[in-house]
Amino acid sequence: MASRSAASTNFTRACRTGRAAILDIDLSALLALGAVPKQYTPLQRYPSSAFDLSVVTGLRELSGELRKARRRRRRRECESVDYLYAYRGTPLADDRQSLTYRVSSRPRHTLSNDETSTVRSGIIDALRAAGYQLRV
Repeated sequence: MASRSAASTNFTRACRTGRAAILDIDLSALLALGAVPKQYTPLQRYPSSAFDLSVVTGLRELSGELRKARRRRRRRECESVDYLYAYRGTPLADDRQSLTYRVSSRPRHTLSNDETSTVRSGIIDALRAAGYQLRV
């Protein structure tokens, strides 16, 4: 019983600081949906290239909005833009965070360093044009 009491106290404390969440899932309804059918995905013919970008934003900035801004500029070349993590702390101000993404290219041929740099620069320019600061 002591662990249940401690958990309750910790949850109450988390609620007061605004850092608590409750997730209620009906597993029987989820299992009733059945398995997702597997789909064939062909292997890539050419190697992809990936790089990480960290963007400094306000604490309430939506990760999805940044992702859309990034993909608008280079839709053809981007295979995926995946959220990795958020960082808060020094050297950032208290009201700022750094959101890091991994951008993977979708090549039509084997990309040279110059071509990869061009894709990366285009995405960085689009983010800066939208008013975002990048963390280097």
